Amino acid sequence: MMGTHRFGISVLVRLLPAMALCAENAWAADDYPSKPIRLIAPFSPSGGVDILARGIASRVGESLKQPVVIDNRAGGGGSAGAELTARAAPDGYTLIIPSANLVIYPFMYPAAYDPIRDFAPVTQAISLPFLLASSATLPVKSVSELIALAREKPGAINYASAGSGSLPHLTGELFKRTVMLNLVHVPYKGNAAALPDLIAGQVHVLFAVIPTVLPHVKTGRLRGLAVTTRTRAKSAPEFPTLDESGVPGFDVTQWYGVLAPAKTPKPIIDRLHKEIAAALRQPDFVARMAVESFEPVASSPEQFGQYLRAEREKWGTLIKQTGIRGD
Repeated sequence: MMGTHRFGISVLVRLLPAMALCAENAWAADDYPSKPIRLIAPFSPSGGVDILARGIASRVGESLKQPVVIDNRAGGGGSAGAELTARAAPDGYTLIIPSANLVIYPFMYPAAYDPIRDFAPVTQAISLPFLLASSATLPVKSVSELIALAREKPGAINYASAGSGSLPHLTGELFKRTVMLNLVHVPYKGNAAALPDLIAGQVHVLFAVIPTVLPHVKTGRLRGLAVTTRTRAKSAPEFPTLDESGVPGFDVTQWYGVLAPAKTPKPIIDRLHKEIAAALRQPDFVARMAVESFEPVASSPEQFGQYLRAEREKWGTLIKQTGIRGD
């Protein structure tokens, strides 16, 4: 009888920390949120991330009945904001909207965060396809014609990018390796800087987000060849995918998501996901995002976590194989 009593006490002692954690998490979820939430936008207060952050902040703040305050923390391609978030208390009051840079940056620069270990996924918010555009002076009108020309004249065709180590640069390298082409990389300080040379024919092709190149495609100064995602872009369905164009399985997107610091209690993550996903599906939000060619995703925390790991594996493998370094 005494042995059974001791066994019961020992089990209870082992269970107490877990019981306390469950009680703490339940209390945190019931009480959450009780003060303003900080939403870190790790880029300057303009452009796509800022538009997305403001759209989420206004709608989620209203549904949670607490202000969601945007904190622009530009620097290091988003790493400054990521490091700040990784160090924040895991209480649901600090969130970040990262881009694909989150998983790319640590392979090329010293980073004080781990993109998987240091964050709790909430949702992938947005997918933004790239469009492969060519100069109208280049005698190609399709991906197959581009590939044929590049194979006929190895090293004679070049592609511009937004800079060494940028996602457009990595997309170009992945395209090269997938179809085994000899294309020459020409880095610029942003896609906007590359456009005049692309239009003039001094560089030949460019991977860029759709809003950057579509106006020039419509005027005939550039040609749109294909989008980089597995499905056609909702904002420009007239362009085939690279997968449809003879590059099987090619799938690259610029994405934006929402993360919290690691160890944020799951009930809080679930609450945030519910509110943010609902905001992403609101018709007025979808219409506003469509202006930027943003396609809402609203994946589950588990799905976003799997996606982050797959992205890290894909880009990490490419960077190690090619030795790519950032500017």
